[in-house]
Amino acid sequence: MKDLDDKHKFFLQAFMWKKICGNEEVWNLLRKCHRLVNDESETTNDEDLVQIIKEINNALKPLNMAIKSFRDELSTEMYYILVNENNNNVSRLVPDYKVQELEVLKGIITCIVKSEDGKISSTDALNLDIDSKILKRDVNNMLEMFVEDGWLCEKEGYYFFSTRAIAELQYFFRENYSEYISTCYQCKNIVFQGPVCQNCDLKLHNYCMKRSGIKMCPSCRSDFNAP
Repeated sequence: MKDLDDKHKFFLQAFMWKKICGNEEVWNLLRKCHRLVNDESETTNDEDLVQIIKEINNALKPLNMAIKSFRDELSTEMYYILVNENNNNVSRLVPDYKVQELEVLKGIITCIVKSEDGKISSTDALNLDIDSKILKRDVNNMLEMFVEDGWLCEKEGYYFFSTRAIAELQYFFRENYSEYISTCYQCKNIVFQGPVCQNCDLKLHNYCMKRSGIKMCPSCRSDFNAP
């Protein structure tokens, strides 16, 4: 970290505290860092942000950590997340969780990863097939905690991975669920919710499909199922 100046350190410290920042939040953070060190230069283009993140990531390499950008699979909003690039252990990512909480979280993760649509119903979540005998009200409290802590999102009675979870658990997913993981044809990142080819199961992120202008499966020319 000795190669980082005060501006870079302020920027990094914010990520170490928050872990995840939205696009607008990152720009506000960068402007604040400039003011804190009395830097009068303007940060008005993407290259400025890319450069400071690149310099911080170079300093973080020995720690196997990096600030990376990810788009939310549903909202398409851009987020910047501090991730451990060499961590395939959920317990290390959430060291404050108790044994039963980790068991429930891992059970939820397994169900979502193995599902065809990247989500689990609240009913199925409350009736997990796990070793420990946990009351449904306790499981419900844990689900609320996972949402509050930013690991899960809940919408219309279904739970699915947050952008933070996909970013921080990607190595865990690839290490433990490689046969169930889908990779986006366009960007090559993991995709849970997005259009799927009716014929060959090729999958895309919604935003990758829109950005690329793909209308039919590039592999077999079949139609896509809506996510």
